[in-house]
Amino acid sequence: MKTVKEVFRRNVTPLKVDVHLHEAVDRILASGLTGLPVVDEKGQLVGFLSEHDCIPHMITGTYHCDSRTEVSELMYKEPLHVTPDTSLLDIAQMMTANKPKVYPVIEDHRFIGVISRQDILKALSEEMKTCVSFA
Repeated sequence: MKTVKEVFRRNVTPLKVDVHLHEAVDRILASGLTGLPVVDEKGQLVGFLSEHDCIPHMITGTYHCDSRTEVSELMYKEPLHVTPDTSLLDIAQMMTANKPKVYPVIEDHRFIGVISRQDILKALSEEMKTCVSFA
């Protein structure tokens, strides 16, 4: 069975804690993901900001025309994450029990990419197509 390192997305730019909400939302939307990891100046994972986290604050910010909210105020500060060596079966099982749709991938305490439910489903589908039935 494959591992995370074989299918994760390496070209995802994480958010920084001091980014304003409107910019973070633009970056989440441009990424095609449901949220983005948040890193510190050393590239270490410090949080995760999802679409779900943003919507209530976008409603309030839009109503009051207030764009001062920063990622650090909204991010989830203890995000679940995986390593490149995590098996796809393990993360697939994690995704059935936990709500995140996107998991940061961490190596040596540094953010190196993300893996999404879509990435897992695609990899599992490819694996299934190579199965041989002995019926």
